Amino acid sequence: MSTIQQTKIVPPSTSVKLITSQMQFATDLSVKLGECLELTNFTVVGVIGLEGVGKSSVLSLLAQKKRGEDEIFSTRSLEAVVMDRHETTGVDMAISMVGGSGHPTILLDSQPLLSSSMLVDLLERNETQRFGALTPEQQVEAASYQLAVFLCSICHYVLVVHDGLAFQLAVNDLLRKIEQKFGQCRLPSVSGTSQRHAAQLLYVANNVTGSGLLYRENELLSAHERALEAAWSQALVRVPYKMTGYSDPVDDSNVASFILPHKQQQLTCQFSKAGDRSSSSSPATGNKGSNKVKRTSTSSKYADYDEAADDFKRFVQSLPSSPSFTTVSTAPGSKPLPAPHSLSLREWLSNASRVFEAVRKASCFTAEYTSRDHH
Repeated sequence: MSTIQQTKIVPPSTSVKLITSQMQFATDLSVKLGECLELTNFTVVGVIGLEGVGKSSVLSLLAQKKRGEDEIFSTRSLEAVVMDRHETTGVDMAISMVGGSGHPTILLDSQPLLSSSMLVDLLERNETQRFGALTPEQQVEAASYQLAVFLCSICHYVLVVHDGLAFQLAVNDLLRKIEQKFGQCRLPSVSGTSQRHAAQLLYVANNVTGSGLLYRENELLSAHERALEAAWSQALVRVPYKMTGYSDPVDDSNVASFILPHKQQQLTCQFSKAGDRSSSSSPATGNKGSNKVKRTSTSSKYADYDEAADDFKRFVQSLPSSPSFTTVSTAPGSKPLPAPHSLSLREWLSNASRVFEAVRKASCFTAEYTSRDHH
């Protein structure tokens, strides 16, 4: 489809279900997506993370045309937070044209991995077991790794969202296990070719407080990046420039990672700025700004959530959809093949459904539990 034709397509204003809570590939996508199925030249961005880290909020940033817009993915209500319940189940999909109609972005939000509330949900539903004789805890673990491997097999980029560097060990262990399962699976390519596809990972620390950013930030970030690289070699997005004021000297191996400060910091900063303006323009002072309040900031780079979010959006929207999803590929030394064409969303979804079925049938997600039980 040409860029001009794509400009006329209006994507759904809300997200649609791609993978249901029962771990089934949705069957009503043709009805819900309509003309969007003919979109091409799109970039697919997914998200994974543990419970309550703000995955849906971070991913929704990529669909916002301006600050303060409603989030396209549902986030936890106050009641859900108090009751420690999750909001997203399975995988939700949304289509964003924020990066320009010629380059749509397919956004895939996922349920929390290794979630205690998912376990509670499973116990309350008392459904027929999907994984044979596995315990409920093992079922939640197996489903978590299935979804993570699925997203890494169909996306260009997967955001690994976390809520602080203090818990980096849990994320590293999670990625190491996902990489292990990914390597054990024999999955079809989402491009429909013989070449296996693997997403690149982009690390996003969310809701980080000022003190968390200030305390040994350089050492923590460097250690975290080294651990992530050890967990999944060559998987992280890298750039030839410094991403933060705290990163190591510029070289070609800088890991692209983002830190989004807690929104409460933004409110505090805004109130402080308002106080500055009122004091500087007070009619009781002879000199404008003579009573200006002096403020200190924990970090000039990350004090403003909106600025950090805008930097994150611009970076992700500038990423190339490479390797692009095409229908054919040329092997070294082989005869020239017909020019490849970019997959339409319809073709990509069809291939993604085959990948998901292969993930569901892969024995590597349950083999370790069976082996453990026998011993």
